[in-house]
Amino acid sequence: MGSDIGSYYGIVPKLFDALWDRKQTAVCSAKVSKTAVECSPFSGTSEGGQTMIARIWQGRTRPGMGKAYYSYLEQTGLKEYRRTEGFKDVLVLTRDTGEETEYVLITLWDSMEAVQRFAGPEPERAVYYPEDDRYFPESERTPYVRHYEVVGAS
Repeated sequence: MGSDIGSYYGIVPKLFDALWDRKQTAVCSAKVSKTAVECSPFSGTSEGGQTMIARIWQGRTRPGMGKAYYSYLEQTGLKEYRRTEGFKDVLVLTRDTGEETEYVLITLWDSMEAVQRFAGPEPERAVYYPEDDRYFPESERTPYVRHYEVVGAS
């Protein structure tokens, strides 16, 4: 695994440029379509002044399961994120690669303590749900996620 987040996740560099507005040095919330990225800046700190944490998970679905997985994700992970104290926002990025769909989830949290409320005592471990094996082959069920401090000011 390289240290370059863009190459690690195989995401188009323009997307990461949009997610990081270099003029304002602030991370932004993005809406992504096949032709454009709309970016709205927000501060890199939580309400208490702490640096926010970005948690990044990536996986590629089994052939033909991309859309079905999103419905399942709404019922499981996204629902659980929203119920967790300290959760701020999520970006769900998708990219069709032939018959498979690549997913990258970037969640934003008030602190590592908030991440632990969601992920448990080992926050670097990916959280999977009982039916995930239906959507992802074992080779795509990565055991770990990455965490980054969200730095910047508005």
